[in-house]
Amino acid sequence: MLSIRYKPVATMIKARLSIILFFIFGFAIGQNWTMQNKITANDRHLDDRFGSAIAYSGNFAVVGSPLHDFDNFNETFINNSGAAYIYQKNSDNEWVFYQKITANKRHANAQFANAVAIKDKTIIIGAHQESLDENNNNFLEKAGAAYVFLLNENGKWNQSQKIVSLDRDANDKFAHAVGVTDNHLILSAYTQDKDQNGNNELTDAGAVYVYIKNIDSQWNFHQKIVAQDRDEYDLFGSSLAIDNDKLIVGAVYEDHDAYGNNFVNGSGSAYMFEMNAAEQWFQTQKITAPVRLGKDLFACSVAINNNKLVVGAKNCATNESNSTPINNAGAAYVFNRDFNGQWAFVQKIIARDRMINDAFGVSVAISDQYIMVGAENQNQHDETTFISNAGAIYTYIETNEEWLQSQKIVSDPRNEHSYFGHAIALNGLEAMFTAHKDDLDDNESNATTDAGAFYTFSTHEVVFNNLDAQICANQTIVLEGEERNESGSYFDFNNISGDVYYYDITNLEIKDLPVPTINNSLGELSTSTSYDNYQWYFNEIEINGANMPTYQANAIGEYSVSVLNDYNCEGTSEAYYFNNNLSIEDHKAEFSIYPNPAKNHIYLNHESWEGSIKLLQMNGQEIDHWNTKIIGKKIINLPSLDQGIYLLQLESKEGKIVHQRLQILN
Repeated sequence: MLSIRYKPVATMIKARLSIILFFIFGFAIGQNWTMQNKITANDRHLDDRFGSAIAYSGNFAVVGSPLHDFDNFNETFINNSGAAYIYQKNSDNEWVFYQKITANKRHANAQFANAVAIKDKTIIIGAHQESLDENNNNFLEKAGAAYVFLLNENGKWNQSQKIVSLDRDANDKFAHAVGVTDNHLILSAYTQDKDQNGNNELTDAGAVYVYIKNIDSQWNFHQKIVAQDRDEYDLFGSSLAIDNDKLIVGAVYEDHDAYGNNFVNGSGSAYMFEMNAAEQWFQTQKITAPVRLGKDLFACSVAINNNKLVVGAKNCATNESNSTPINNAGAAYVFNRDFNGQWAFVQKIIARDRMINDAFGVSVAISDQYIMVGAENQNQHDETTFISNAGAIYTYIETNEEWLQSQKIVSDPRNEHSYFGHAIALNGLEAMFTAHKDDLDDNESNATTDAGAFYTFSTHEVVFNNLDAQICANQTIVLEGEERNESGSYFDFNNISGDVYYYDITNLEIKDLPVPTINNSLGELSTSTSYDNYQWYFNEIEINGANMPTYQANAIGEYSVSVLNDYNCEGTSEAYYFNNNLSIEDHKAEFSIYPNPAKNHIYLNHESWEGSIKLLQMNGQEIDHWNTKIIGKKIINLPSLDQGIYLLQLESKEGKIVHQRLQILN
């Protein structure tokens, strides 16, 4: 049940309940993600960084451990040669260790499994610091390589191919990011210097390589892709994601806007590519943040699902309104593909509890129902618990074409410097999150610095009821367990029916209070006729039956009017003093009185006027009076008065009376 409360508001005489709540629709998605298991390598070692990368498809998941030093049998040591661990989901829906894989020929510092991808029976492993070619010859330091593993009939994953670029060079870091579909393999070399033809060297401009699978399940080079506006140090290929015939490539240090103008150092860009009928990839668009800032690292992470994509910017400082900077708090940007094939900015999303150096956006994932964003440096889960770099995942759901934060996910327990949220794998009602520097095993013991871990989470089917709520500015409503008086969307548990959980999404809108004013025409007081209800007051007492836009004043005193607008919000005018006569305000063209406020004297200006002037208390009691004639300007010396509000009454010799309030200062 929704609970409404009122906040004190100066203009209110009475507070009337005003909330409009109505059911819009229900839709079934997953929410309330809960942790299932923490998983660590069975041969974990110091500084393995298990969980640096993760991916899964069907019943298999692959986890990268690029700084691992030992072979498949945990015997032969080769420093930072790297390994990947494969897990399978059993009949109890639990993920169990299946197989450890390493390169057939391991080399020091290759960092095998810095990136991983899986599609059905194919696993792709990146080793971006591998220095030897496909035949393990021709040393070029950190040129990079990718490895293909296939699942054979006996249920074992075997290396079937080692891939290097045709124009490989030292420090290319080929296979820094990897992606695979049924027939296409995408490998980035984000510090590669040459263009698509192997010419026009630009230091660390970056490139992406496309391979096509032949009938023998071998991958053949097909195309090299570079940005149309490539420049040195762009790091094109910092991240990538592929979805059938659509490809997004990040360039975190690219400096220019979507049109190649407006230099902002290291703001970052993403490039969209699509595949034509000839299976050639061509650039369709360059995407940047709507408001670009230096070193935002826009496109440090990217994810795509059909016609929606999300782009991380882990160093972005500003909030969703591009204000209130917090250094390196991070952000993510959502884009939709329109009917013309163009990607349009939809929304900037941030963490509700964002803090300095959270790195929100270091990882992103998107599905039909969810966006998930990792903040691996996040420290504080609640107001009292600070754990340095424990990390967090934030989930968002889409409602009314807006992505709303629905949950903050943390590991249980949260461990210091574990960097939970470094990488994300999301599939339906299951997700995996890595903590590549977690020190403890799956029993939270046996501390081994930066050994790494990953966590499995799942959710259940949930029906969300989408509600609209409108309250007045002087009211609060209890949502998410707290009194709310700010427009926004809020989530509340409703009930459970069988295996389905029901939640309410309340889209709260705050409505302004009306501000009526009073006009006087020969004693007839009036206000705007645009309101729904009226109530007139005399000296703060309700006038019985005075419920129209006008009221004929018949006594000296203060009048006010209270009104209700279309949203049932009530507002009250300022008090209007009436003394059976016109206000000086009705004769500004004839009279002027100044200064006001005054101290010892005032001046009256009039072209030609004769009569009496009375100085009155607000209750009508006379303090002083003057009989005078004014032609032009006239000074009136005031008696000694206490600070406060008084009334001047000017009565002409013809009997016309006007009034003016006068403020006296000491």
